[in-house]
Amino acid sequence: MTKKTRKISSLLATLGVIMAACARTPEPGHGEGDETFSPTRAVPLVEARRNAIQLELRIQDLLTREYGVGVWQPIDKRPQVRASSTVTCLDDQVTETWRFATAGPIKDSQWRQAVERVYKILKPLGYDKPGVRQIRNSRSNDHVAVFNHPGTGGRVEIGYDKATLVSVNTGCAKGETWEGWPDGTEVLPEHLRTTGRAPIDLDQEIWPTAAPPSDSGQPQTPGSPSTPQTNGNTPAPSPGTASPGQAGLSTGKANLTSSRFPYIP
Repeated sequence: MTKKTRKISSLLATLGVIMAACARTPEPGHGEGDETFSPTRAVPLVEARRNAIQLELRIQDLLTREYGVGVWQPIDKRPQVRASSTVTCLDDQVTETWRFATAGPIKDSQWRQAVERVYKILKPLGYDKPGVRQIRNSRSNDHVAVFNHPGTGGRVEIGYDKATLVSVNTGCAKGETWEGWPDGTEVLPEHLRTTGRAPIDLDQEIWPTAAPPSDSGQPQTPGSPSTPQTNGNTPAPSPGTASPGQAGLSTGKANLTSSRFPYIP
């Protein structure tokens, strides 16, 4: 395993610890929450999938343009999407959690401002104010901001230490696991398409044959009704920008604490 691969794996493992710490007793096929969530609005999974990808791309673009995290590199050793969640849905509903790329770190001095800016994107879509989680007793000071959507059960997470990762969960959507795949993934730029749903029983992931449409639009809440939209905001790779290969998150034992951001009204 190369040094770059070890560092990316460490980042993903750290975010996995955070998400696992928030989970309850698993209920196979429907999520990991104690109580079943009944969304106020549920859309087909393909639509929720498309909206989740677009929202993640929009947040990534913001962090690159305004906070200098550099080029987003696709995850290539672990799944880019999982059919699991910290919320338990109704029997005819499922969720997907997308985190398909990493970039360089957010500066400590810009962390609060970055969270506020992301909240400005998410608030009109119905997300709650962010909660913050910090991993203590680790070799580094890891940060995660969590935005929950009370209407769909979805959530957005932003984490960083020596690299930055954005995670978007669709919330409860109508359908079965992986229904309609690869429909909805056409908005994901080709250079970010790697492992997809791995590990599943496929030698290679199935992606759309067509490239993403070039016109852009504002993403909707993943679990809310919308018309198909595309994202033209994903920055193209450019020389000299930070690479997620420079990441080196610690996977030390985690004690999580949660609180609201006091500086967001």
